[in-house]
Amino acid sequence: MFTKLSPQQVRHSGGYVITVANREAVEYAEEHRHAEVSVDFGRTVGVYAGTLTLTLGATPRAGGPTRAEAPARCARASRRNEA
Repeated sequence: MFTKLSPQQVRHSGGYVITVANREAVEYAEEHRHAEVSVDFGRTVGVYAGTLTLTLGATPRAGGPTRAEAPARCARASRRNEA
């Protein structure tokens, strides 16, 4: 179960926080772990598993831009499925 913390953050009942990084990605960050995956927001949320990146060590994101972008072909396929 998730609890809304702010317009861009939710906390899972397990304690971890998920953040909407931008219009194309969500991320999970801890002190030594960072995960990011491309998504397609709409009536439902499409998650592009092939874009998942996991970084161990120091968190690479310190307010900078994210690397993940939803592939155009996946976004087109998702839109076809919504129609």
